[in-house]
Amino acid sequence: MTDAAPLELEHMLGFAATRDSAVFYHPTQPDVMVMYTGCLVIIGSVSDPHQQEFLHGHTEEITCISVSPSGNLIASGQTCCTRVPNSEAMVIVWDFKTRRCIYVLNELHNSAQLGRCAQFCLRKKSFVCPPPPSKRTSQASPTCVERLSFSPDDHYLAGSDDQQRGAKLCVWDMENGSLANVSKQPTTLSFLCWGAVVASTRKMSRHDQYKLFGACGARVFRFWLEFDVRAGAASPWDHECTSD
Repeated sequence: MTDAAPLELEHMLGFAATRDSAVFYHPTQPDVMVMYTGCLVIIGSVSDPHQQEFLHGHTEEITCISVSPSGNLIASGQTCCTRVPNSEAMVIVWDFKTRRCIYVLNELHNSAQLGRCAQFCLRKKSFVCPPPPSKRTSQASPTCVERLSFSPDDHYLAGSDDQQRGAKLCVWDMENGSLANVSKQPTTLSFLCWGAVVASTRKMSRHDQYKLFGACGARVFRFWLEFDVRAGAASPWDHECTSD
């Protein structure tokens, strides 16, 4: 008796709408939507519910997705492995046209150390935003990817985790998948959104400046991301906005 061939998934119905950013319409193909359920990213047709494609690669439940403004890239994030302590909350970047994985990003890690980026400077003014009270535990709670957002030109991807104390914010370069910057925030970010890309005001710089907005509690703040040949050079354009 020969072994039976593995079953092939043909259609998926339903998804968990307990999180934001669960469904996206494709920016250039209005009949295409991108969503997730379980460990699968689903590319489906709005007009034909039986036309679906599945992107396989996640090992745990997907918690958020994002589609780049051009529609060429998809990013999906998951929760860290429930069986391995201090494991990665993995982010996968997909090529929409080929449906293939191009980057696996593992920097949203419970125990990863924060390093200072040598080529980029991402700064904000310090402010106090006390996290909600929680019981002190000896081990960090499991991490999941909470927010993902592409820059307007698809050059960068920003992502944050769900940690209530010391949430991590990462920015990756989509040209090569490298980590452009990583920083700690007081608590979980409620949103991530890129502003307009502007030309650099520095005479010797040909690189654009990027604005990234986020929120922590009742405070909304802005980051400037700018290429700097001098490692650790401070950006004078950082600004913080607060609201009641």
